[in-house]
Amino acid sequence: MVPELTEHHVNPSNELGKVWGYDSHLAPEYWGKLHGKEWDLCKSGKHQSPIAIDPSLLLFDPNLTNLHINTANVNGRLETNGLDITFSLDEDTQHLFNITGGPLSYSYKITDVKFHYGIKGYAGSEHKIGNRTFPAEVHMIGYNDDVYKSKPEAEIGAKGIVIIAVFLEIGSKPNYAMDEIVDHLPGMRKTEKFINSWDLSHLLPNTDQYITYEGSFTQPGCQETVTWIIYNKPVYVSENQLDLLRTHGKGDWNYKNTRPVQSINQRAVRTNINFKSKSRFCSMERKVNYKVNSFLDS
Repeated sequence: MVPELTEHHVNPSNELGKVWGYDSHLAPEYWGKLHGKEWDLCKSGKHQSPIAIDPSLLLFDPNLTNLHINTANVNGRLETNGLDITFSLDEDTQHLFNITGGPLSYSYKITDVKFHYGIKGYAGSEHKIGNRTFPAEVHMIGYNDDVYKSKPEAEIGAKGIVIIAVFLEIGSKPNYAMDEIVDHLPGMRKTEKFINSWDLSHLLPNTDQYITYEGSFTQPGCQETVTWIIYNKPVYVSENQLDLLRTHGKGDWNYKNTRPVQSINQRAVRTNINFKSKSRFCSMERKVNYKVNSFLDS
């Protein structure tokens, strides 16, 4: 069933009214110089994201418990602003999608879902696994509502934000949750559409294995208040669904909305995958869950 929706025009600038982008003089390497000290972390931060994850350096942490994610159909607005595609949950349904457990000491309420993708092939994810990228990466962004009253407050506070990252891989069948997004993209240019009863559960892989580290937002102002949780298994979408994400970048859009990987700076990258257990496998290895593709990064 196609969700009910309506359409409205939105301001092409971000909520701060500050201009940035992914190419030319607005590219990621210039973000830290665009707006003074407010975005200084984009160039001077020591805990920036995304990163390249080396499977051989992952630290197994037996204290990392399973994640507990409560999901339900949610209402919100799908927005295209010239920089990315974002689904923002309505405040009255945010409590229906929350996460606890794992590396988290608090409860986090999901507020936004962002899609990152490239021009072609497998160069579309922000994080890398074994120096390889994937066709696209979904970010589910939540804030610590046990401690903070709002997402803006949490963005600058300790343990304020969690981002669940899910890689998208090309499969033989369309993904139901993605259908409800890409079906409404044609014709959208810097507009928003209100969608009711979107089932996000189809964007979560069927695994309890994950990787986690402390990092930052991958967009300005690059605040270093993010606990990253990267699932150890992709979600499959059809090639047509992925093409609809990419081709939506025509006209005044940027095709590629990914930030280059940042230095790890001796941060610990932990996992609940017990490599010594015969019943568990590291899906970073070829032919297990993630196939480390031979496609060279571009």
